[in-house]
Amino acid sequence: MSTHLSDIQPDDWSAFLDNLTWDNRGRIVSIEVNTSDPSGCLHVQDVPLEGLSLTLQGNEETISIVVREQARQHTVHTVRLPLRMLYEQDGNVARSLLIESEDGGTATVKFRAVSIPETVQAQTLSEPR
Repeated sequence: MSTHLSDIQPDDWSAFLDNLTWDNRGRIVSIEVNTSDPSGCLHVQDVPLEGLSLTLQGNEETISIVVREQARQHTVHTVRLPLRMLYEQDGNVARSLLIESEDGGTATVKFRAVSIPETVQAQTLSEPR
């Protein structure tokens, strides 16, 4: 398979994130957030993805990355004022999602390689569309 990088257009962000969530809920991801403020930097490794969404908070667009850190504990990582979204896939399999924000920060979601048990788990955890 060959790796393909796509620049997702802003008008497509909401539908793209909905579909990416549907296809990858429960899949193990790592998240790296880098900002100009060191206290805003974050690195979370090997957690199940719950979802990605584009929302409006006041007059600002935000992208939320929701992961499950423990059985009943969810964590939301928010990217304010997204500017650009790059998606890397290998065939039809997600590899990474890079979100750049207007303030120069970045958030990267890296998807662990899919294994058979993970695929079955994701299907079991997913709700019908």
